[in-house]
Amino acid sequence: MIYTKNRDIARICRILSQNGQSSGAWGRYNIGPINKYEVVYPGFKGNMPDVLAAIGLTQLKRWKELKEKRQIVWDVYEAAFGKRELGHSKHLFTIQVKNRDRLRSYLHSKNIGTGIHYEPLHLEPAYKFMGHKKGDFPMAEKIGSETLSLPVSNSMSKEDALRVLDEIEHYD
Repeated sequence: MIYTKNRDIARICRILSQNGQSSGAWGRYNIGPINKYEVVYPGFKGNMPDVLAAIGLTQLKRWKELKEKRQIVWDVYEAAFGKRELGHSKHLFTIQVKNRDRLRSYLHSKNIGTGIHYEPLHLEPAYKFMGHKKGDFPMAEKIGSETLSLPVSNSMSKEDALRVLDEIEHYD
């Protein structure tokens, strides 16, 4: 789901999600004037089914509540690791750790899920065709190997976030 107040961005997103076509199926098959369409951008099939849209609309009604719950976790993490930039969407809280994979395994053993966002793109299979190899972008590789995403969810409580911090402190 994409939410924007910018009409131009909304129009482009709508087109891209409909295989790049200037008119969606509803506009083409609806009763009324016949609508011709063109493929105006290379796009993809990205519009969601009606059931998922209904769930999304219900979640949007809870947006303020969900955002406030996530903020509680975010505040705990920022108190421990420092403030993040203004305007952050607060969907990922990342930290830099030298032994990232070891810490991740430790947290996993304590039933704390973490994520890796993101590995350096030049090492991903989709970009192999570009011919880059390990060592070509050392800073991206360093950041990629040390970045760990802590759990952030509106289902977490302040106590959950404090437990994550406690386990990180007890990690050796």
